[in-house]
Formats: sequence, structure tokens, C-alpha cells
Amino acid sequence: MAKEINLNADMGEGFGAYDIGDDAGLLKIIRSASIACGFHAGDPVVMQRVVTQAGGTVRVRPGPGAQFTVLLPPAEVTVG
Repeated sequence: MAKEINLNADMGEGFGAYDIGDDAGLLKIIRSASIACGFHAGDPVVMQRVVTQAGGTVRVRPGPGAQFTVLLPPAEVTVG
């Protein structure tokens, strides 16, 4: 029986002119993403870009230690 691993990465932590990590590159190799949602990292432009690129179930991180899963397609996720 083959084993599967859910490789997850924290993403969307850039802010303004500062890109932190290669979000588009990571999306090619991971199965799920935890996307920063402000208060500690990320800004609305970065968040929207990563949510759109992820294209599926999105796990959001509103602050350090607080995580929950949003089961919405990217078209229904509003950032800002």
C-alpha cells in the first residue's frame, strides 16, 4: 500500500514590495497551503494572489497559532 504525505507550507507572507518565499513555486509541489491573512504577515494583494493561485480548499492563518479551514472556491473568497 502506497503512503501519502500531505506536504503543507505557510504562504502569502509577503507585504507590499517585499516577496517572502516563492509562493507560485511552492504551489507546484505541495498538497495544501496555509495562507497568511494579515495581522502578522501578508497584505490584501498578496493574499488574493495566493488564494487565486491555490485554486481549491484554502487554509487561512489570521494570526499566530490561530488556524481554520475555509471550504470555499477562490472565486468566493474576498480579501480586503
